[in-house]
Amino acid sequence: MPRPTRPSLWALHGTPGGRPFPHPEEDQVKPSFAVLSEREVWEIHCASLDVLENVGIAVHQERAREILLGAGAVRGEGTRVRLPARLVKGALDRCAPVVLLYGREGRPPMRVGGNRVYFGTCGYPSNVVDWRTGEIRPPRLSDLEETARLTDVLDNIDFIMPPLSPDDVPVELVDRYQWMAALLNTRKHVLNQCYGEEGFRDLVAIASEIAGGLEALQREPFISLLISTTSPLTLRVDASEVIIGGAELGLPLFIFAGPMAGATAPCSLAASLTLANAEVLAGIVLAKVVNESVPVIYASWARTLDMKYGNVTLGAPEFAMLRTAATQMARFYGLPCGGGGLLTDAKVPDAQAGYEKLGTALLPALAGMNMICGAAAYGAEVVLSLEGYAIDDEVAGWVKRVLAGFAVDEERLALSLIAAQGPGGQFIKEEHTLRFFRQEMWVPLLSDREGTTGWLARGAQDIRARARRQIEKKLQQYRPLELPAGTRERVQAIIDRRLVRQQ
Repeated sequence: MPRPTRPSLWALHGTPGGRPFPHPEEDQVKPSFAVLSEREVWEIHCASLDVLENVGIAVHQERAREILLGAGAVRGEGTRVRLPARLVKGALDRCAPVVLLYGREGRPPMRVGGNRVYFGTCGYPSNVVDWRTGEIRPPRLSDLEETARLTDVLDNIDFIMPPLSPDDVPVELVDRYQWMAALLNTRKHVLNQCYGEEGFRDLVAIASEIAGGLEALQREPFISLLISTTSPLTLRVDASEVIIGGAELGLPLFIFAGPMAGATAPCSLAASLTLANAEVLAGIVLAKVVNESVPVIYASWARTLDMKYGNVTLGAPEFAMLRTAATQMARFYGLPCGGGGLLTDAKVPDAQAGYEKLGTALLPALAGMNMICGAAAYGAEVVLSLEGYAIDDEVAGWVKRVLAGFAVDEERLALSLIAAQGPGGQFIKEEHTLRFFRQEMWVPLLSDREGTTGWLARGAQDIRARARRQIEKKLQQYRPLELPAGTRERVQAIIDRRLVRQQ
């Protein structure tokens, strides 16, 4: 396929859109980290179009195939559908640069897009560290409810992805219990999976019950649908069902790809990025053909395979680089974006977890990734630690402080004060210090800045001990949601009816 003549970089798809420290305004934070040059962004874009038009994508649901074919896609062998570049461009042209994701009970919406950065949790670890006993065990529904209550009161966690798959509920209904546990225990926006069309229908029933009706939910959606492609180049039946159902109702879609370089993608990072980009674009095309106004968020979990152990790696430098590169692609298309970050391969909150989590959070944030998912996940998303919520809330606050930057103006330059004090002066007693220290200096909740003598006198506690103490305080601050009488019972009844039908 001949590659298109290159116009100016943004001409094809338009310009990109879009306590402690509040989210900075879009024009205050400029992305300051990139791994791809402008030319390389274009090359990945062209290669992705080449893949979609000449290789195509396997679409396992017949209805989704017919929708795409009716919009101008080309039928391939079996379930394969090829997407011409003009079809992809048409879908991208209809994407909004900013998506509003709502919370509840007066919580302001997240304006996802531009340079705003939000942090959230991540699913779906199969083990949880009991923060009271230290035991690593299978998760229970009560753990899921407790995590929702805890994250509801953490200052720097902005949205919730139900982080566990509880072991004490029917496996075929795990998604419904995840939604119920989150929506009945947090005011923050909830992002989660659905098990196909039936799971989606049950979610709509649950969320509509809580919202006070479907129209109220559509007007201010406090849920987003997490939809994964299957690498390489496949849309499963359940993924297509949720894309179509969500698009028909206009609910926000968070479409991501997670190819594994060296396993489900070529080993080179450029090829893995191209594959992930093509898969996400295919999902967006399907969504936009169904409903051109549906809000979509471009997302990526592209990662690598550790060739020594055969495990996926989420704390590797390549993971941070792929997140950054995916963010650059999303910004090229003018799309809000998200994906994995604040992640680690370490099994507990130790030094390895510290540097991997900061690296996989800070670099994508500096690139402008809008939604970073990963708080409290350890062991490449296999283990969840509630201690990790308190620690990662601190890491997110640290990153937000960096993103906020600092102002340079006449008052802050303080030339007259410097002149008045002169050589050998001091500023601790100055009114200027009193006025600015809270604005300019981040005050952590967990980080230890005390002198060694005081630290020893207080029991020489490490970060995990301080985190456990912080969890207790935060859970005491939680207040239950203000739900109409009978809401919890009606939500449970929706799940109970589905359980009866499946028996």
